[in-house]
Amino acid sequence: MKNEDSEAKSYITQENLAQKAEFWMTDIKKCLRRHCAVPPKKTGLLVIDLQDFALNIHSPAYLPPARAIVPNVMELVRAFRSAERPVYFTVHLIQEGGLMTEWWNHVCLAGTPEARISPVFEAQENQIFRKCRYSAFSNPLLEKTLRQDGIENLVIAGILTNLCVESTVRAAFDLGFRTFVTADATAAHKEELHLASLKNLAWGFSEVMLTKDILEGLKTKEILNV
Repeated sequence: MKNEDSEAKSYITQENLAQKAEFWMTDIKKCLRRHCAVPPKKTGLLVIDLQDFALNIHSPAYLPPARAIVPNVMELVRAFRSAERPVYFTVHLIQEGGLMTEWWNHVCLAGTPEARISPVFEAQENQIFRKCRYSAFSNPLLEKTLRQDGIENLVIAGILTNLCVESTVRAAFDLGFRTFVTADATAAHKEELHLASLKNLAWGFSEVMLTKDILEGLKTKEILNV
């Protein structure tokens, strides 16, 4: 019953997401320091922590806003694969105590059923990077793989906007990767946290865009030219 109640209180649903996203982008414009299209070539998609831990309605950490963005993330995944561009995934896993267990009542434990990436994404093992901290770059293999793959730009989707997404984008900036955060393919626990994080990123770290703009560029081959 608790998860059903949280679903009813979710700030976004699949039905209102597009309308909400247009409002966010209008608000974010005040914070945009610069704007450019996703550069051609050398671009990959990074999907952060879309695991059953957050997506399964029976999970103690079920996050309805995460389920709301799944169709947009799926569209991005399909589009990047069709364009023969790499798609990377992270999973957030805790094996033992630490700061994460001090901050959160529920953590995603390695080896549990909820730890898997949702099967709808059909992620391959060599595309998955495990981490136990907020930033995806806390796993050094991610940066190594991106360099080997010739990736200089990352489109970012997933959860949570104000924690793992923002931490990853900030780390990517420091490492010299250009990022493009999808406002309507990321989510947080609360709308104010989601929007505040997008504003922070737009102000000094990343381009913030809508999924439809990424997809349209793929169709016209203006964004990713393979």
